[in-house]
Amino acid sequence: MGVFRHRKTLMLFLSMFLLFSYGRFIPYSNASGQVDADIPQPKVKLAGDTVAGDVNTACEGVVECVWDDVRYIVNSPGRLDRNGLMVLGGISLVTGGLFVADDEIQDFFGKRHTDSRDDIADFFDTLGSFEVIFAANVALAGGGWVFRDSLEGDRLFKTALASTEAQLFTEGICSLLKFAIGRERPEEGHGHTSFSPFTHWNSSMPSSHAGRAFAMAAVFSETYEQPLPLIAYTAATLISISRVYQDKHFSSDVFIGAAIGYAVGKMLIRKHLRSNKRWTIIPASIGSLGTPGILVRRSF
Repeated sequence: MGVFRHRKTLMLFLSMFLLFSYGRFIPYSNASGQVDADIPQPKVKLAGDTVAGDVNTACEGVVECVWDDVRYIVNSPGRLDRNGLMVLGGISLVTGGLFVADDEIQDFFGKRHTDSRDDIADFFDTLGSFEVIFAANVALAGGGWVFRDSLEGDRLFKTALASTEAQLFTEGICSLLKFAIGRERPEEGHGHTSFSPFTHWNSSMPSSHAGRAFAMAAVFSETYEQPLPLIAYTAATLISISRVYQDKHFSSDVFIGAAIGYAVGKMLIRKHLRSNKRWTIIPASIGSLGTPGILVRRSF
């Protein structure tokens, strides 16, 4: 377990370097700098989202840009309007209903185990792991970077970077909630009402598998047309169901995790799509001796 934590921490640091090794996420544009109508822009305004003019995009450095996104996520409850509060109320009602039915749902899945279903659940469980989702984001970003001079390559690269950032933020939120809530996993056999808050970081609520899967699906569904959104959300749903089937999470755990991932992914991708500034970090030689360094450049 200790080795796993160190490997996971290393990947987190590497991902933050990746996020800003090329540049900030900007609205997709053509060579003339105009927004290309053929590339999808934000489709629907999220409840509580600000309009383009309300988003602060005046980052003055890498750290500030990351911090700006953190503040944007943290302050999101303060931007909730009436519709947003209604959505939040609906999520709370569904979560409450699932919580009441959690034990019955676990019993339902527990009685339907077969070897073939176990294999399918194992596949989707692995598919939704931190390493696999992270590797997918990095691989897609790398593929986009190779073809970054084309519109499609640029779109893939920047979408994958946003997906990586959404995954990292979702991981952080889910980990903090796991520690604070401390719900025991169903496989421990103590029922759905067993809680030990502030005791360990690997508790049941919310599900990180569901969170990271829906975060990635939410980002890519915002910049790509069908059938990709359908495929992404179907995979995220099956990943979530596999965790309940395997007795790793209650149904309310995966629902909350999915809601967190979806919200974080949508907020970040739409914020980035509205951004009108770009940061680029380039290796450079400094001074007459050619001392290695970096050049930070901002373009409009």
